Amino acid sequence: MAKRGTYKNCERCGKEHYEPLAQKGKKRFCSTNCANKANAKANSESKKGKKNPMYGKKPWNKGKKLIGKQKANWEKAVENTKWGSNGFKKGNKTKSQYKEGHKVWSEGIQMTKDFRIKVSEGKKRNPWKPTEEQRIKMSETHSGSKNKNWRGGITDENKSRFNSYKWHDITETIRKKYNYICQECGCKNSLEVHHIIPWRISKNNSEENLILLCKSCHMKIEIKLNDELF
Repeated sequence: MAKRGTYKNCERCGKEHYEPLAQKGKKRFCSTNCANKANAKANSESKKGKKNPMYGKKPWNKGKKLIGKQKANWEKAVENTKWGSNGFKKGNKTKSQYKEGHKVWSEGIQMTKDFRIKVSEGKKRNPWKPTEEQRIKMSETHSGSKNKNWRGGITDENKSRFNSYKWHDITETIRKKYNYICQECGCKNSLEVHHIIPWRISKNNSEENLILLCKSCHMKIEIKLNDELF
């Protein structure tokens, strides 16, 4: 089947390109790259001289001197753009701003075997994970009236209990105990810890009173319990 269209030259680079019949008179450039560059040049030309909307207008800050805090901020900004003696821009230390010929301080220094072992062991440990004692201490020092967001005990008791470190540890223990499987239907999605005897009655968080259920089974059992109790 013959092509319905013509070949014409690009208005920017002169390269020959195909123009479909449906786009006749519209496809002026051979590629998007050429079109973008040509449009950018046209936009630039359209704002030169008297065509510029600011032509003949006086800038609002012309002749005005910076004083006080404005002057200090300007001087600080100028200082931060200068190169420091260490090969970095002052106030902006990124890897892409090494000067040509810059040498790393550790180049040529051989680390001892003991030092390398210590570094390796240090990386294996997770310094951000607190111990059990630290977690309890952190919880106690930021709970109740000691917390900066304390509003006189207006948080619901259930909500406060579910957000505690202790409850998170209990739920994780129950999940592992039942191998992350719902004890009603056997699925492994949307798992929740359920109190066999409701917590509002027993206040019991022991393993004997807890079981692992999926969200669907948990909701069905809770509805049934509410019907029986109330």
